[in-house]
Amino acid sequence: KSEGYPQPAARENGIQSVIKNRENKDFYSVKEDNGKYYLSLRAANYREIARSCSCDSEAEALAIMPFATGEQIRKAVVVAAPVAAVAAVAAVAAERQDDDYLACREYEGHNDAGIDGFANFAKFTHSNEQHYFVCYDDHGKVIFRSEGYTTTAARDNGMASVNKNRDLEERYSIMEKLGRYFVILKAGNHQEIARSCPYESEAAARATFPSSRVAVVEAAPVVVETIAPVVEEPVIAPIAVAALAAAAVVIPEPVAEVVPEPVVPPAPVDVEDDYLPCKEYETQNINDKVNNVSMFKHSNGQYYFAIFNTDGSVRIRSEGFRAAQDRDKELSGALKNLNNPDMYSVIRKGEYYISVLKDKTGREVGRSCMQKDKPVPVPVVVPPVVAPIAAVAAVAAAAAFIPKEEIKVTPPPPPPVYEAAAPVVEEAASGFKLWWLLIPALLLLAFFLYRGCNKEVPVAVAPPLPVETPVAAPTPVPVPEAKPMAAPASCDLNWILFDFNKSNIRDDSKKELEDMAKILKEHKDYVGILKAHTDAKGGDAYNDALSGRRATEAKSYLTSLGIEAGRIKTTASGKGDPFAKNTEDDAGRKFNRRVELSIQDKDGKNVCQSIPPTVSADLKAKQ
Repeated sequence: KSEGYPQPAARENGIQSVIKNRENKDFYSVKEDNGKYYLSLRAANYREIARSCSCDSEAEALAIMPFATGEQIRKAVVVAAPVAAVAAVAAVAAERQDDDYLACREYEGHNDAGIDGFANFAKFTHSNEQHYFVCYDDHGKVIFRSEGYTTTAARDNGMASVNKNRDLEERYSIMEKLGRYFVILKAGNHQEIARSCPYESEAAARATFPSSRVAVVEAAPVVVETIAPVVEEPVIAPIAVAALAAAAVVIPEPVAEVVPEPVVPPAPVDVEDDYLPCKEYETQNINDKVNNVSMFKHSNGQYYFAIFNTDGSVRIRSEGFRAAQDRDKELSGALKNLNNPDMYSVIRKGEYYISVLKDKTGREVGRSCMQKDKPVPVPVVVPPVVAPIAAVAAVAAAAAFIPKEEIKVTPPPPPPVYEAAAPVVEEAASGFKLWWLLIPALLLLAFFLYRGCNKEVPVAVAPPLPVETPVAAPTPVPVPEAKPMAAPASCDLNWILFDFNKSNIRDDSKKELEDMAKILKEHKDYVGILKAHTDAKGGDAYNDALSGRRATEAKSYLTSLGIEAGRIKTTASGKGDPFAKNTEDDAGRKFNRRVELSIQDKDGKNVCQSIPPTVSADLKAKQ
């Protein structure tokens, strides 16, 4: 059985949550209340979503579980049905609509596969007004099916996420239900994004994993390279070789070389996994000014956060989450490791890169926007100026390594000629040999030996480098003084407070909502924001519902004053964000039973926020 809901839509969401979670035994527990026991079912965020009727013992409450999960059917039904009927029920159970998925037959036969550049995908709108997509194999068999989406934009984002993740082995898992096996595909944030149709065995399901797919690879032809014989070079004293090379430098005529224009690759698209493009995060309003964080809900129905640098640029952004509680839990982990360099890794895409923030288990919790590598400055090497006399001295020094016997200089072998080498220039008919250049060097050597070793050799001094003439700085161009921005509309609003366990609008609060409605009427592009809270009395589930009713009542009063419902956004935070201490008496708790009013412009920027009440220092909650 369920708690009470203020609206039919909220009740329908509760029903879907029970259908989604009822088969998971880990989500059940037995609780005691005044000597009676009941079976409690929770959701993935640990909130209770349903409970059984009261039982006299814990064992009696536990005995309800197999019927709650669907593993057992009431005896009267099983006895009355023949064996064939029971088998038919089991077969239909595996094919039935589970979670937000349709039966597999609903995904078959859609003929628009390959749309939008996605191979073997199709998308369609069902008669229930929900939007779906499906992924086929090459034979038209359903590989993955999607849940229902309320908008086509959200559906298309889900389809792009499946297309990106379907070749990643670590994103696959297998789930067993009533003897049938389903392949589950998850995104990087571990949320399920698609599911297969049922398989008769786990092996059949596992055969769809990327590692089990058979790939035919052609054998590459073997290329045999001819290795040229190694020719040993004669051993020559190193300095002598340097001197000979310096004396025999032949500067060729410059050849004009055509340098092709560099091809600049386009920047990679700033969309990956379940992340939005960075521009979607940059325009969001900062909710947490202490940590410089924005928390928002996108038009695709997913919840996101962004952590900003002090200059306003995005530092870390999140993937999308189906529930705000999951988003807030991930944000807490990201803030914990934000300044620890050991928790980051880098994804490179050419000259671009993305910084990835991970938790202690190595799971990704956020990533930066695409950034371009900064160019590395190349040092300019200025060749030294070598004076002719210094070169002569180098030749003289090399002579010390030459033996007194007859000098036989064998030139090094020519470099190997490749196909792309420049054409070979034949030797001149005069028969000039490179080693003849050694004769002038030997004559110079004999001259210096004749003069004696004690004579000073003049050392060439490099001429001073030219001094650049300083260039006068350009005259600064006066910048016109910026005009001040128009001040936002005045909105001297205050919080509205509520009586204990009540959601009706008090008379002293109606004036604040009427002032808010007046501002919204004067500025048609403004949006009203209502954030509802409770004190700490009562359970989490009850207070969450109570804060939702308070936000709904405030919104209803605004709509009764002529404000369109689409221009009013509400959030319900329960007791999770106290403004004052939850004292035993009502001195502090009364300030937590509140709805905070604020107004945003069309870009989501805050125009104004309501004024909190004055609370003494001893009653303020620790933030």
